[in-house]
Amino acid sequence: MTIEQAKAFIAKYPAAISFVRPSHLEELSPLYEVHIEAVVAQKFDFHELSGGVYYPRKETTDRFGNAAGISFAGVTVNTRKEDDAYVGRAFPQELGPDGKMIQWAPAEYEFDPETRAAIDILTAEKNNKKKSEIDQKLLKLNYKKVGRRRADTGARAAAIISAIGMPTGFPRLFKGDEEGKTERTFLFSRVIVNSKNEMVLQKALDSMFSTTGSLYGPQVVAQITGETEQPVEAEMRNVTPDTDGFETVDETADEPDTQSAEEFNADWTAIVEYEASYNLSTKAASALAEARASDLSTLSDDYFKDLHRRIAAWCDDNPGARR
Repeated sequence: MTIEQAKAFIAKYPAAISFVRPSHLEELSPLYEVHIEAVVAQKFDFHELSGGVYYPRKETTDRFGNAAGISFAGVTVNTRKEDDAYVGRAFPQELGPDGKMIQWAPAEYEFDPETRAAIDILTAEKNNKKKSEIDQKLLKLNYKKVGRRRADTGARAAAIISAIGMPTGFPRLFKGDEEGKTERTFLFSRVIVNSKNEMVLQKALDSMFSTTGSLYGPQVVAQITGETEQPVEAEMRNVTPDTDGFETVDETADEPDTQSAEEFNADWTAIVEYEASYNLSTKAASALAEARASDLSTLSDDYFKDLHRRIAAWCDDNPGARR
């Protein structure tokens, strides 16, 4: 969308929580355009923490990240283990207004199964819901089983929140309203490729049909794309050897002029050399071999007339050889 369309879209949501980047509403390259997306979230899309603070769930955070154009460079998350804790590390990136990828600072999230289990056990005792010894051991084992995945998820969510510039929690977001009855709208912006630009479309077509053309030829690509322009053929160059005494056969004459054996051999040799360089046929080579194998002084005029006719016919089939 254009800048004017983006501003008009934002104006439709005056009560929305906006995370639109100001740089996205400036003049962009014709190859790119801004896209504004409204994400509607309900109360069950958040974790309600103590003090009335709402923290977005994993799937909600992923929706926010997609709307803001956040992706991850290389491996999505790189997780390592330090002592008993798993530490996830994510590398967020985003397409900038100039078309270059912005590499945001990596985010980390640590998950310690022992510490998390101890917190849950103490919280249960505080609420007079003390866990048995078996339940405590089972809780620790479950946390160890999912420890690496929890670290991965936490690092990804932390990276998205950091790249967008979003707070980790929203105090009094729903203000005690009934669950599922109230919606909150969030606005995000991202830079995308302008698919309506002719250069972008041509580049996409070239990339799409390059393999098709190499496999099936340009005619198939032309049928798919609807192009009717014929390919430009390479200009043919006359590369006939420059030989002295080579005369064009007069096809309108009743009979060709009589040449001496030496002149005839010179003309015929030039034709054969030209034919051999292009590998057109073996007719000339066969005729020359026949002539050279004979005693030219014993040949009759009828033989030379017939040979001249064969030369004229070969020249007609190979007009590039005529001078």
